[in-house]
Amino acid sequence: MKIALKKGGIMRQRKFFPLQWPVSICLILIISAGIGFCIYRNLSTRFSLHCYPDTGNDYVVLLHGIGGVSLLMVPLSEALHKQGYTVINVNYPSTKYDIPEIAEIYLDSVIRTRCVDRERKVHFVTHSMGGIVTRYYLKHHLQEINLGRVVMLAPPNSGSEIVDAIKPGMIIGEFLGPALYQLGTETQCIVHTLGKPDYEFGIITGNRGWFIPGSLIIPGKDDGMVSVNSASLEGASDFKVTDSSHSFIMVDRGVVEDVINFLKKGCFKT
Repeated sequence: MKIALKKGGIMRQRKFFPLQWPVSICLILIISAGIGFCIYRNLSTRFSLHCYPDTGNDYVVLLHGIGGVSLLMVPLSEALHKQGYTVINVNYPSTKYDIPEIAEIYLDSVIRTRCVDRERKVHFVTHSMGGIVTRYYLKHHLQEINLGRVVMLAPPNSGSEIVDAIKPGMIIGEFLGPALYQLGTETQCIVHTLGKPDYEFGIITGNRGWFIPGSLIIPGKDDGMVSVNSASLEGASDFKVTDSSHSFIMVDRGVVEDVINFLKKGCFKT
């Protein structure tokens, strides 16, 4: 293809190479992906709180999973705020520190500075690793707070086989940080040291494993990251399997309704 250009009254021919457009589009996509990754990396390593106005009612603390951000929990936090709860949606640096550090430094500071009225109960709603952080925190600080109910979404309570397959030095392991290797199925991993919770809790997990490589590794039914068996935990007041994937279970409308029902009544919707 040739394009005619007129310069100084003389018509010149410029060749247009068909590959210029694909190359340009690829460069734009690469640059956009790089910018998006930098923004995401900044958010996933930042500690910040999205606090709704204090309603004078019970507190609800929301914790996302490893590599996640508080934005993923916004549908839940909005719904809980409309129910009258005092909502604290926590964005914590899940890819920089291990689980004890996250619990003792970041979650502890949230409880001490935001949940100051000891007459009001403190509920927790968590996704994935957020449930393990909460279990660790409550194991060591249960007597210090007026605990209400806990809802864990897709928690790796017995670890994940995917973590077992990620070896030290692999890129994904370096990106997700030290907490990742505490979520394996091996007995020395922290998930196996937390014991049976001595409080009221419910679990919702998914069975739609859209992440095919993960589902091939994980035995039995799974959500792409965590098996149904691993999500379960002795002592749960209620346990529910829903048609959701690991990464999007917290935005499922039915799950949001189940969470609200459990915080109010101690059970999920039938």
